[in-house]
Amino acid sequence: MKTIVERFQQNKNKIANAIFYAALLIELFIMMFGHSAFEIPYRGRITHVAFVLFGCKVLLTRYTKKEWVVIILLGVVGVISYLAIDDEWVIRIIMMVIASKDISLKNVAKYVFWISLAGTVCIMLLSFAGIGGQLVDMRDYGRGEIETRWCLGFSHANNVHGTIWYVVSLGLFVYLQKTKWYHYLVLTIGNIGIYMLTLSRGGLIVVQLVIIAALIYRYYPKIAEWQWIYYAGALTTIVCSGLGIYAVAFGVYGNKWLERLSTLLTGRLEMLTWWESLEYWTLFGDGRDRKPTDVGYITLVAEYGYVILALYLLCIFLLIRYEYRNKKWMEFVLLMTCVFYTFMESTYTINVYLLCNFTFLLLIGTWNHLLMKGRHDESVQPEI
Repeated sequence: MKTIVERFQQNKNKIANAIFYAALLIELFIMMFGHSAFEIPYRGRITHVAFVLFGCKVLLTRYTKKEWVVIILLGVVGVISYLAIDDEWVIRIIMMVIASKDISLKNVAKYVFWISLAGTVCIMLLSFAGIGGQLVDMRDYGRGEIETRWCLGFSHANNVHGTIWYVVSLGLFVYLQKTKWYHYLVLTIGNIGIYMLTLSRGGLIVVQLVIIAALIYRYYPKIAEWQWIYYAGALTTIVCSGLGIYAVAFGVYGNKWLERLSTLLTGRLEMLTWWESLEYWTLFGDGRDRKPTDVGYITLVAEYGYVILALYLLCIFLLIRYEYRNKKWMEFVLLMTCVFYTFMESTYTINVYLLCNFTFLLLIGTWNHLLMKGRHDESVQPEI
């Protein structure tokens, strides 16, 4: 018995890491199947398994007193959110992020990249083989006419381009130093080609932003030192989150700029005035039935309340500060494209699949450093 305990103590970190990656694999499994046309049986129970595994990682991790204060506060918020609306999303995010202490973000990004790439290819191949989801979908996508878009086995054409953004972003983040100029040309041509199939303007924009930003940094790394860009990122976050709230509070009619913007966004801002009202919103949500909207920040405040929206935005601002101080350009780029995409596609980044949202992914291994002063690496683990 003593030998078993000694071996466990010697290998505790390896065991804890293995548990974390097992939980992460479950979340990835849920995410990839959720994008496809296949239904996942007992999905709620599967998320509970991941939650328990993350909890086991927490029990095997050493935290400082300051970290325990943060953990307790976040735990209280998560429990209140669950009790208020009977929804586990917030507390699942909190458990995953807290469990990620001493985990390397770069290692996680590689892990997520390869599994997501494999899952994406499988979904498309199964569709072409006729045993997966449909290749093409014909419907009114909100532009006033019936359109034909390629779904390639995914549940929606926009999810195709959203997943391309996800995979391309992670690939460039992990393997940036191995890229050459022609890789960016190929990625641009591919992005345009995918757009011709999906007609997803939001997807086209965020993918191309990542490609351009990575190309600039690859050949001019000093751009990571430009402080004004990070301030611009914070301002962009405020604008993207505030536009929807303003539209709900004051409407878009009579404001030519907002009317024009709503038209460019396929009526997204106008539809907010149909289905949402400030009187519905509370501190922690109320669990009411609501029409889904495409503006993710409105989905967040309407379903989960002001407190969760404020906490979400606080995490973004803290990440921006951390990325500036540590000159983590690609992390900043991923975060900013997620900020924009959350404004465009609520159902992709604000949903049951935790890892779709780069904000939560970027908190892995970094959350306990966000309130510290000066420069800090996100993990004690070496990259592999």
